[in-house]
Amino acid sequence: AAAVPDRALLTDIEAAIERCTGSSGGGGNDDDRHVHEILFLVSNARGAITFLSRRITARLEAARAPAAALRSLLLVHRLLRAGDRYFEQDFRSLWASRELRVDAPRCSCSPLAAGVGYASGACAFVHGYSAYLEGRMQWVINQAGNLEPARKPPPDHDAGKHMPSSSSDD
Repeated sequence: AAAVPDRALLTDIEAAIERCTGSSGGGGNDDDRHVHEILFLVSNARGAITFLSRRITARLEAARAPAAALRSLLLVHRLLRAGDRYFEQDFRSLWASRELRVDAPRCSCSPLAAGVGYASGACAFVHGYSAYLEGRMQWVINQAGNLEPARKPPPDHDAGKHMPSSSSDD
């Protein structure tokens, strides 16, 4: 079991997440600084990455507007790009265990929320970006620092997404 970080550290991580995903978060150097701050805070305490993944998941699930969901997804992407391969491995492990979820959020114009089978405009983009991140989580950073496909997909993430092929020319 991972050690539980102290409350002050968790508060600092939560504040940094807010700075990256809050309505004033608009990109730029300040966001880069906050992403690096999050990586620094998480690297200094065992178990903090679990807290981070749960907080990002909670923000994404609570997002009702496409812009709010997008800011949380952007944070995940930026953390993956800025973190080292060990951070990426831990983050991917949390995704595989469903502690971190980046699958399509139920924002206000989501097809799931609206009761229709398709999304349009901003929601379509958010859902597409979410699908991209799901795919990115199936790639790892190798020792040379390059992305490569994971050796095997994590359990349950592809369940029900692909129909078996009826052709016999596999």
